[in-house]
Amino acid sequence: MLMTSLTQAQANTLPALPEPLADAAVLQTTVRGKTYILSAGGRSAAANNLTSAHRKSWLLTYGDSSWLPLPDIPSAQGATGRIAASAVSLDQQFFIFGGSGQGRNGQPVTLTDSYRLSPIGRMYQKLPDMPVAVYGSVALTYANRYVFLIGGNHQGNAVNLVQIFDNFTQKWSQATPYPMTAVSRHTAVLSNQQLLVCGGVRQQVNTDGSISPQEQTDCYLAQLNRQQPSQLQWRRLPDGPGALLDAAAINIGSSDKPQALFVGGHNSLTSQTTNQTGWLFDFSKQSWQQTALPEARSGSRYLLSIGNEWYSLAGIDKSGALMADFSKQQFSLLPDGAP
Repeated sequence: MLMTSLTQAQANTLPALPEPLADAAVLQTTVRGKTYILSAGGRSAAANNLTSAHRKSWLLTYGDSSWLPLPDIPSAQGATGRIAASAVSLDQQFFIFGGSGQGRNGQPVTLTDSYRLSPIGRMYQKLPDMPVAVYGSVALTYANRYVFLIGGNHQGNAVNLVQIFDNFTQKWSQATPYPMTAVSRHTAVLSNQQLLVCGGVRQQVNTDGSISPQEQTDCYLAQLNRQQPSQLQWRRLPDGPGALLDAAAINIGSSDKPQALFVGGHNSLTSQTTNQTGWLFDFSKQSWQQTALPEARSGSRYLLSIGNEWYSLAGIDKSGALMADFSKQQFSLLPDGAP
């Protein structure tokens, strides 16, 4: 999701978005020495009101004092908005996959179309449709070629699929599925040939045949193979952060000490309070440590690397207010066993 860092002086002058947003796709890439941030789609009003979803997009070039409005994200289904899309930066371009919106009949619909956007040309190019259209999936890039779409929802039903888009061939394929029950609202990160998936919501089948959502507390790790990227060797980690919903994640370690930081979201289905405790995962030690994150936000599932620090854009702060600005995610490690 993240590309080149900027100097701290540049980070301090980053302007807020034209309006407060939650659940937008936020991406970063660098082309010909210039670094760009994209904000695409999201909600601009009450966080739980689907009718507030929109298709607006803005582009920020570092050094500029304001965001540039872009054409709206297209919609083959005529949806009025696009939220819970999965997005990545790859090959100096932005990719936006699926999402959810309000269809022509006024009902929520899983969006089937996906797009590539160049920060230079600033025009949307339609991508081949996903084999299974999803929203709330997590998208990650691998080997500067592949996009992995992990889990998500299809028409309200969670899936355990791992769908792969090959940017060289422009074709889709299916990888080894996620080993647990279908999951959405989860968090994932890819580092050092290892794919880590944690938390989210699974669908519990009750004795009467009904289905109810339940927090997913497990984490699974898959080893990747460049020669066979679709063959994932999954295993369950013995420890983890417990219930972790709608969080963001970013690689923050070095090549010899890969680490990932998990930020924000919620710790239960009934909680509307942003989680102020994050988690740091050490891939070498396969261990977790809790962190204090006083500026963490929900509704902001992407993190940016700016001036060797980490920022959220927009989202919902700990008071429940919808935000438009950047928030630096400073963290401190908590003692083992801290709540």
